[in-house]
Amino acid sequence: MPKDKLPPKPPKSRTPKPPKPHRRLLDRAKQVQAATDARGFLEQNLAYQAKEFLLCGLPYQQPQKQQFERRNGHFSCKLIGDEKVGLPYGQDRLLIIWMATAFQLLGCPEDNLIRFRSASDIVRAFYHNGQDREPAGTERTRLKERFQRLFYTTYYFANQSRSYFNGESFRLIRRTRLWFNAEKPDAHWLWQNYIMLSNEFADLIRGGSIPIDLETVRGLKESPATLDLYVWLSWRTYKLRMDGGVPLFGPAGLFAQLGTATIEPRKARQQLKAWLHTVSLFWPQCPAELSEDGEYLLLRPPRAYEEFAIQPNVAILLPGVTKKPPVRLLSDDELPPDTPGFHKSFEKPEPPKPKLVR
Repeated sequence: MPKDKLPPKPPKSRTPKPPKPHRRLLDRAKQVQAATDARGFLEQNLAYQAKEFLLCGLPYQQPQKQQFERRNGHFSCKLIGDEKVGLPYGQDRLLIIWMATAFQLLGCPEDNLIRFRSASDIVRAFYHNGQDREPAGTERTRLKERFQRLFYTTYYFANQSRSYFNGESFRLIRRTRLWFNAEKPDAHWLWQNYIMLSNEFADLIRGGSIPIDLETVRGLKESPATLDLYVWLSWRTYKLRMDGGVPLFGPAGLFAQLGTATIEPRKARQQLKAWLHTVSLFWPQCPAELSEDGEYLLLRPPRAYEEFAIQPNVAILLPGVTKKPPVRLLSDDELPPDTPGFHKSFEKPEPPKPKLVR
């Protein structure tokens, strides 16, 4: 029989290989395990967020205009940004959490100064593990861009009704000195980085900071909306004494507080279910659920000690932040002349001295 007339050979049977799990899914599983273990063994690491930036927080997507406004009942927040750097959004809220946490760790100093080892330590603070790893160049570049957006933005908080107005405008940072270079053991900029908060922002942290779990923040950093929901639930349920419900819609509803851009109710509920599911992975005893009619988020007080969002007497640990830095803070004149980085100030310049006429 000619070779071209031979019947085709049956294909060899092979056992199909199981699909490899996605790397991001594996990382998420490790983060969930770390967060639940820390909560179960009372080894949580504490972080803070200013309450005003939760009730009227940053946008989730990059705004096209240099003005953004959110309202929560009578409370409103307006952001005015710089045309060159834009408004803060998305993961920029991590820097606000870092500043609030570092300020609390240092005991809320009267000079509002946060001094730390290097800018890379801010990136490391939100690593799930391997906090000694040197951040990549792209990570340092994104950090610089985020700091510039926060630095150049003016914030307007107002509480108003028909017969009442109470407002305040300020910027978060009064003065800062940061280097974004790769670290070296003998680098002259180590422990010479600092951020001086504005008096207004420092007072917000002193008066209304929300305690949250840092490991959960690390796990939810890729989803700012889910992170905001977790912080909101931590705040609303920590001291809750009886069951209650929060409406989802309306000027003072949950979606107004979280700032979602979704208007259609069905899609908004689907979003909320997905966010709640993700939060419950990190916080298995999360005391919140959607009502049967889908109009309210039902909240209940924690029924047992292990259900609290934050355990009492937990530690505040941030890499590169300590109350006793190993070296003194040098002035600008004492530092070497080649100091590339980010050095800005909102302080008013001193008036020029009058020239002597001879």
